[in-house]
Order: sequence, then structure tokens, then C-alpha cells
Amino acid sequence: MTTLKSFATVVFAVSIALGTDPEGQPPDPAALGPTSAGQAGREQIPEKREPGLILTFEVVEKVDRSPLPEAIVWVRQSRSLTFAWETTTDEQGRCAIVSRGEAPAQIDVVVACAGHAPGYLGTGLHTGKIQMPLERAEAIGGAVHDEQGRPIEGARVFPMVHPWAQVWAEIYASPNSDVVAATTDAWGRWRCDALPAGTRPETQFRVLVSEMDHITEGFLTTAREARARSSVQVLRPGISVSGTVLSPFGRGVGGATVIVLRPPRDGTLLRLTTDKNGQFRSSRCLDPTLPGVVLLVQATALAWAAQHVAAAPEIPPQIIRLVPKQA
Repeated sequence: MTTLKSFATVVFAVSIALGTDPEGQPPDPAALGPTSAGQAGREQIPEKREPGLILTFEVVEKVDRSPLPEAIVWVRQSRSLTFAWETTTDEQGRCAIVSRGEAPAQIDVVVACAGHAPGYLGTGLHTGKIQMPLERAEAIGGAVHDEQGRPIEGARVFPMVHPWAQVWAEIYASPNSDVVAATTDAWGRWRCDALPAGTRPETQFRVLVSEMDHITEGFLTTAREARARSSVQVLRPGISVSGTVLSPFGRGVGGATVIVLRPPRDGTLLRLTTDKNGQFRSSRCLDPTLPGVVLLVQATALAWAAQHVAAAPEIPPQIIRLVPKQA
């Protein structure tokens, strides 16, 4: 069993909402400019900034190179700001990947299409065309239980059949995530078309499993076990983190984003949004064996705040007070 420590990026889903001003009132949306649902940056994108075409992305069948329409393409670009978004290929299996905000240093792409194993790509900034061939997939499966041997219903299972496979928060949140993941039934069983056809029986790969009240973990399995649907992934209960985000005037900041990071800030575990009173709370999905987490808080017109939280059997509620953003 491999815990969350072995993953550079293990995520749950939550969308990022708009923040509030220092007086606790919602900002005027017209004054903010366009936003990105996957934005983890500290400022909005100016309206005057035009996106630039990065590349044309083409998704094809590996064997005959025929186009794959309606493939789901998730894109994440990174430099000082991170943006993530989702698009779909057209009838020719193509879509345009365009930059958001500043020119990115890195583009990561996850591609999924029914009946095919997901594809993954990481590339630097350039223009032109990239062709992504997808392999036909076989059905695999297994079961998810708790430590008492009881089946867990509603767990999300992501077969990571490639060593460079990625899953990030926007994929968890996507209504199309079922193309790359499975959900366990009342008996804890899962099934997914994800294993490249013809994979050798002894080939090992990881299965990433998440559930709201258990620790997200990765498990090694083999193609033989996955085809036989004989493997059982056992989840452990975790801990939660909660608290309140306050403005410089001591008022609760509604709509603030709380990003829960694994030190030293190299992996996003959760993205949470505060309620109207500035309060947030995660599910019990954090690993208590971690040395701690970092809470990175973002709200409109206020400076970022980072707070380290040590792991404990029960983490006490945190108070995070924001200060005005420097001009």
C-alpha cells in the first residue's frame, strides 16, 4: 500500500469562488474581469489581456490514426499563476489549446475518450500541432473496503495505468470525470475501461482511491488482478481541518479560497471555499501521518496568507486573518 506521501499531486474537488472586499461585501463582477475555475493565482486576469494560441491538439486512435471526436481534454498551464480548464475535440478530433493570462512555462494535458485508456502529456510552451494517440482499453475492476472489511460505497477510483498519469482538482470536479474514473457501488465494487488492450498480466500500475471520510491513497495492483477484478483496496479513516478566515476588520470573509497543501507546498490536497461567515471545513480525508499541511488563503483585494498546521488526531479550528494587498 502506498499512501498519499508518494503522490506529487493528489486532489479532491472544490471549485474556486470569488472573494469579498475588506468590508465583507461581494465585489462587483463587472469590475473583476474574466476568471478561471482552476485559477490558483493571486489576481484576476485583466480583460485587456488577449489569450494567445499555444497549439492545435489532435486526438486519434492509436492503431489506424482515425480522429476521436468528443474526447475530453483537461489542460493545466503553469508559471507564476496556474490555470486549468476543460474542452472537447471536434469531429476531426481536434481542439485548440490557448494560453490564459501570462504565457505559460509548462502545459499539462489529460485526455480521455470512452473505450480508450487515458492519455497524458507534459510539454513546454510552443506553437504548432501535437497528436495524441489513445489505445483501446480493456475493462478492469476491484473492490474498496474499510479497515473492518465493510464495503465503501461512492469511493472514486482512478486507475493510473501510465507512470506519468496525473489527476488534479479540476478533473475530480468535472462532470466528465467518469471517463477516467469509476465509482464504487453499494458492495464497494468498481469497474472502469482504462487498461490498454494487450497489457502483460504481470504489469503493475497504481490505483488512486478517494472517499470523503477516508484518506486518499494509491495501491499497487497488476493487470492480471485488475482483469479478474480480484484486488481489494482498503481505505483508512483520516482527519479534517477547519477554521475561519477574517478580514483586517475581524469580519468573516465569505467566498475566500483555502488551498490545503502538502509541505513544502508541492502538492495540492484540497481546495475549499469559505461560507458567508468565513468558515471552512474539509472532510476527514487528510493523512494524520503527514507532518502537517499548509493553508494558503486567497480573497479578492486582500493579500495571500499562508499558515502551517501541524498534524494531530484532531486538528483544532484555525483562525486566519488577512491583510490588505500591497499596491
